[in-house]
Amino acid sequence: MQDAAADRSDGDRVVTLLADPTVGDYGSYATGRMVLASGRTVSVRVNLPKDVAAHCWDRLVVTDAASQPPQKAQAYYAQRGLAGSISPSSADVQAPRGLLGAIAGLRNRTVAHLQTAGTPGAHLMAALVCGDRTALFQDAAYDDITAAGLAHMVAVSGAHLAIVCSLVGVLLTRLPRPLRTCSLIAFMLVYAVFAGCPASVLRAAFMAALALCAAVAKRRKDALSALALCIVGFLALEPVLALSVSFALSCLSMLGIGLFYPLARAWAAALFRGRIPAVGDSLALTLAASLLTLPVSAPLFAQLSLVSPVSNLVVSPALGGLCALGLAAAFAMALVPALVPALSSGLAFLGNLALAATHLCARVPHACVPVDVDLVSALAVAAALACALYRLWPRPSLATGLAGIAPCACAFLAAFVFAPFLHGSEIDMLDVGQGDAFVLRSGTRAVLIDTGTNDTDLLKGLARRDVRSLDAVVITHADDDHCGSLPALLKSVPVGVVIVAADLPTCPSESCAKLMGQLQDAPVEGVRAGDAFNWGAFTARVVSPDAYADEGGNADSLVLVVTADPDADGRDDVRALFCGDAEAEVLEPLAEAGAIPAVDILKVPHHGSKAGVTPELLGALAPRIGLISVGEGNRYGHPHPETIQALEDQGTVVARTDQEGDVVCELRADRIVLAPSRLH
Repeated sequence: MQDAAADRSDGDRVVTLLADPTVGDYGSYATGRMVLASGRTVSVRVNLPKDVAAHCWDRLVVTDAASQPPQKAQAYYAQRGLAGSISPSSADVQAPRGLLGAIAGLRNRTVAHLQTAGTPGAHLMAALVCGDRTALFQDAAYDDITAAGLAHMVAVSGAHLAIVCSLVGVLLTRLPRPLRTCSLIAFMLVYAVFAGCPASVLRAAFMAALALCAAVAKRRKDALSALALCIVGFLALEPVLALSVSFALSCLSMLGIGLFYPLARAWAAALFRGRIPAVGDSLALTLAASLLTLPVSAPLFAQLSLVSPVSNLVVSPALGGLCALGLAAAFAMALVPALVPALSSGLAFLGNLALAATHLCARVPHACVPVDVDLVSALAVAAALACALYRLWPRPSLATGLAGIAPCACAFLAAFVFAPFLHGSEIDMLDVGQGDAFVLRSGTRAVLIDTGTNDTDLLKGLARRDVRSLDAVVITHADDDHCGSLPALLKSVPVGVVIVAADLPTCPSESCAKLMGQLQDAPVEGVRAGDAFNWGAFTARVVSPDAYADEGGNADSLVLVVTADPDADGRDDVRALFCGDAEAEVLEPLAEAGAIPAVDILKVPHHGSKAGVTPELLGALAPRIGLISVGEGNRYGHPHPETIQALEDQGTVVARTDQEGDVVCELRADRIVLAPSRLH
């Protein structure tokens, strides 16, 4: 990285994109490879200029040099094998040359043809056939895909390679075996380049090539040995793959299939009594592949798709067939341009049908649930389960399978269904880094105030607090650290309504427009000062704003006075104030006017910023507990030392997520019990 830092703009640089661009909040970016002035070849993140359209394998001629990332971001870049980033103000996009250029050109034309319709089905086909998921990632249909546990099927993987190679193999059956083997290996290499060379496809191509060569040499095929050789070889060539989640999941999936597919297939045969073997085999393949991938994916992504076995059984075969059909159509469209309109429209129609089936799976109640699982513990359980399965081998039976599965299923259902009933009235401050996320729950009923911007932290926090559904989500204002994880929340947890300020839907600011774009399919309710809503033991009254005065900024944050009656005697026992990022200049006039009374719990404004509170405001509010949701080592310097001092001078007990993690306030008629998840 020091070479990258020293490199300067002393001439044009050529960057070859190694992946399709990803569209983020601040523009598009992609991974590229470039040669520095020192002669060293490095991978860099390329932040594309606003109006530049590029694809995988394109060459970008830029004058900017790679720069060393800031100290805090170095770990992020290192984990991705990147030396730094470049942000060119302009770039000249050139197509690659030679055979690579021909393959890339065919890929780009195919993507353009498939996306002519502009429908979700067209975006799906571009992902299935060409590995270009740029448009699909921006479509709401991808939420259904992830909720149904089918994300692995829309990323070109070993499964797609196996399908298309099987079809090509059928076409080449009349060739002598050595020639057929060479032709298939050549086709796999071309297909890998056509799909953008994802690690999963390269892994599958390598293993398939070994299997083909073993058949020619009349040697016994050994999938596990091939997998081990593949892992060693890939890590030797590209050590950063050791940190790649996708590569790890691909290898674990193959390992699970190699170890447990025969046993799963035998149990599936027993379950279906030998009938409909295709269904049994598909189910067995899904279960075997999931056995070792779930212990990794669930802790990392904090989600578990409960409908995954069914959706993989119903939808996956169709997606595999569409991949093969789409690839054949790609060559047909290249050879006969007159077929482009009919074939592209037909494929988009079939893609829409597949997404309709996916949508039905994803709309099953609790199809995808948040989970909070420790990676080491999950791997330990998977290892124990693997040993148990081998202990039962080779005499599986339906009775044995049910005896093992039934207790686990009952334990899961008991924890999932009954755990929420064990909670009383409480206010939970979730540790979501530099952002706000507060759960106000009364037994099984709950409201979330803000979401933070870290999807995984939010979902894990909800899982830790046994939140299965939400009566409402209140978004105080449209800043990303208060609503950035709303899309992930809406696809993982049933939400009754999203509550925003009444003026937010018509606010012209970019942040408000972005938030409303994420709420197109969700029920939205606008509130203003004077409105109130209740759930269980809680009542929330809106005291500000009556109308926007800050273009949806901090001063326009919803300010809520929340009261709770935990003993249900008809009298409010606890009062709390939630104010988003509204600071003292907004809150002091409200307190002077009597709109904000003294409170027991204060959500300290704006993450404890210097302007958030004043001694006069704290004197009027007299909070017993101050909750500060803040990220450790954040670049804003929150919370400010003067704010902490002012709270302590008032006699307020301060609880902070950066020091104490999740903080639970158990509300009782005579006291509030403060329970941090860790001690500082």
